[in-house]
Amino acid sequence: MFLCGGLRPLLLIFPPMDFSAPGQQRHKCASVRSPTWPLSPPPAKQWPSERETRTSRAIGPESRACQGARGPSGRRSAASQSLIPRGWLASMGHLFSSRGPAQDVVIDFDSVLKDVSNVANEDRQLFEEIGACLGDAEAALEQLINYEDRANMIRRAISTPSDSQLQMQAFEDVFPNVIYIKRVHELTERIAVLLKDACARIVRDGDEAFEQKSGLVARVAELLHFSLEYDIKKMTTPAIQNDFAFYKRSLSKFGTHPDLPLRENEASVVSMFVANANPIAKSLKAPLDDDQAVRRALLLLANSCCGMINGSHVEGRQAEWVAKVMTAAVVIYDELGYPGAFVKASDLQIRSIIRAVGTVEHASLLRAQLQYNTETFNNGHISITRLLRE
Repeated sequence: MFLCGGLRPLLLIFPPMDFSAPGQQRHKCASVRSPTWPLSPPPAKQWPSERETRTSRAIGPESRACQGARGPSGRRSAASQSLIPRGWLASMGHLFSSRGPAQDVVIDFDSVLKDVSNVANEDRQLFEEIGACLGDAEAALEQLINYEDRANMIRRAISTPSDSQLQMQAFEDVFPNVIYIKRVHELTERIAVLLKDACARIVRDGDEAFEQKSGLVARVAELLHFSLEYDIKKMTTPAIQNDFAFYKRSLSKFGTHPDLPLRENEASVVSMFVANANPIAKSLKAPLDDDQAVRRALLLLANSCCGMINGSHVEGRQAEWVAKVMTAAVVIYDELGYPGAFVKASDLQIRSIIRAVGTVEHASLLRAQLQYNTETFNNGHISITRLLRE
């Protein structure tokens, strides 16, 4: 009695809420009726899926307007189809199948190098200078192939350190090899200057002019081919580093010799050069570092070589030659600046390049160059680096 009597004044002050469904007639005693618990929750809001969100952002207002305009068969009517921007589907297909810059450019290196008329008059002198440098490069490579080490004499000198006459004889015995290494170091400096000048001219008028500079492009390709051939051969010739290390150690004893091919400060610089596994490619980093013209020209050349190999425009030994040029271009490109060669958002078609390398003879050797002699491979995107690790 007390409870019922006590609630009645509260009901007068706070009238009960209406919990009946919309459209239902309230009971005449609803004012004293308690709602049924638990109450059903309100319907959850239907958020668009991620795919629907991407689609609505991509197609624009006109195309969204025509999405609901379908006929009885479920197909869009002619009126709604006319609202879709013309060429939209074609452009989307091109977006996902587009090729990199210069990837469709085919250069017949042999014909271009034989016919000087393909070289513009303003580029003729540079073309000849690179040719002269290549003559010296071929001689340097030939001498490396036939390298005569001084291991026996060095071993004798080390085993008898008290024999000063034998020490002097071994020191003088490595002079010819030291002179050879010095000349290769100087040759690399010439290559850096010529590459810088040639690449600047190749990309001066934009990517579209790449094919028109086929003469200089062919000369750059020859320089890159030499750099890779030399670096590969040097990796299998450890004696060249051993000979120079003995010379450098002996300078402390015979630094006053009148016929020294290199003084101590010069020997330190050349020692760093010859200590690299790939000395030619590594030595180009300092003079060409972050040179955007050189990087762009190397990118275009690598893409072009990739397109020639994958498009079967070259075969056999010619395909292998082009693959070496392509590999050298990627290795040096990777040395010259951020973000390197193994990134997804790049004009360098690195995935296609890796696949192209795998189709030629001695593919494992070229794949090793990309994996072990590049600066940023270990920091590259995993979906790209996986292609070389497989």
